[in-house]
Amino acid sequence: MRKAGWHVFALFALVGACLVVAYVHVTPFDRRTHDVGAHLRYVELVEERHAIPSGDECWECHQPPLYYVIAAEVLRAGKWPPPNEHAPPDAPGARALQAVAAALGFLTLLFWLATIRLAATTTYERVLASAIATFAPALLIEGCKVGNDPLVICFASGALWQLVSWRVSDRARHLAFAGAFAGLAIQAKANGFAVAAIVLASVLAAAVSRRDRRAPRFFWGAGACVALMGASLGVWRYVVVHVKNGVTHPNWSALAPRFGMHNRWQDFFTFDPSTFA
Repeated sequence: MRKAGWHVFALFALVGACLVVAYVHVTPFDRRTHDVGAHLRYVELVEERHAIPSGDECWECHQPPLYYVIAAEVLRAGKWPPPNEHAPPDAPGARALQAVAAALGFLTLLFWLATIRLAATTTYERVLASAIATFAPALLIEGCKVGNDPLVICFASGALWQLVSWRVSDRARHLAFAGAFAGLAIQAKANGFAVAAIVLASVLAAAVSRRDRRAPRFFWGAGACVALMGASLGVWRYVVVHVKNGVTHPNWSALAPRFGMHNRWQDFFTFDPSTFA
């Protein structure tokens, strides 16, 4: 059976783009993200100070700063004032951040479609999987928020695309790209560590099982992949644990009651269930 061509994926991409734009346009940004005020406060602090705030200055300030730096740079480039949670949806700053959310949602869909094009083997599978990806509620609900969730979802989708590309083409550079996407996911949100763990598990499984002649090339790609994720982990530790605004040991105690932890990052595995009793 003949496989669906690129025009089928282009059609789904166009439909998905229309859905993303329509969803972002008709839903107020404060309805799509329940804690949007804290995210916007983080963006405002970065934009005003040109620096990363310490972890106890706002409810979301414990998050890695990549999304908030990007959002602040977008606002600065357009000379738009940072919006707050009470800003009208048509405020210039609010529109700019909604455009960022729509762009991330659309890019996530493109990664999904690219992965389907590689993995699906028949026209039926390609059309069905593309339709599910395009009309999936998760793409709109989680992928178009104002906050760092869409960024980590986008990078996770990119990592999956590159892992599948590597398995299909056997080209080592795709492993390096998968490591780069996983490293960026770590910089977007702590959930990115799950992405890095999946990529690392794939690399280790392949290292144990591969017996073909292209093993040296594989180990080059695997080494680059692991090195990029390791470098990202080092950056994450420096930025999150030792925030770059003169605070050597940030005060995480304001967040401790929420998570039942004495120190959320440095004592990550110290969890007391009785806190929620």
